[in-house]
Amino acid sequence: MIIGAAATVGSAVICPLSAVAFEWRKAPPTETGFAPDIESRLDGLIADRRIWGLHSVVVARRGKLVFERYFDGEDENWGRSIGRVTFGPDTLHDLRSVTKSVLRLLYGLALAAETIRVS
Repeated sequence: MIIGAAATVGSAVICPLSAVAFEWRKAPPTETGFAPDIESRLDGLIADRRIWGLHSVVVARRGKLVFERYFDGEDENWGRSIGRVTFGPDTLHDLRSVTKSVLRLLYGLALAAETIRVS
C-alpha cells in the first residue's frame, strides 16, 4: 500500500500535467460526521496560536470535501527558500513536508482495516 501511494504521489510530481482533475463533492460537516463548528474551531486554534505554520488544511471524509483552507507562508524547494507563498488548491508544494502526514494516513487506514478484520 505504501509503495503504491508513493508511486502515485511520485508520478504526480514527475508529470503533474498528466493527472486527471478530480472534482470533490462538497458536504456540510454534519453530513460527514464532524461537528458543525469545525471551521470556527480551526480558526480559534490559529488565533490562539495553538497551531501555526500551516500552508493548507483539507478535510475530507467518506469521499466528500468538508472544507479546505489555504494560508500564506514561507516555503522552499529542496532546501532553497522561495520566500513567502500564497498557497491555494493549485499551488505546487515541496512534497518533502507532507511525507510524514501521508505515512500517518496510510498507517491509520491499515490499522482501521486490521481492526475491522479482527472484530
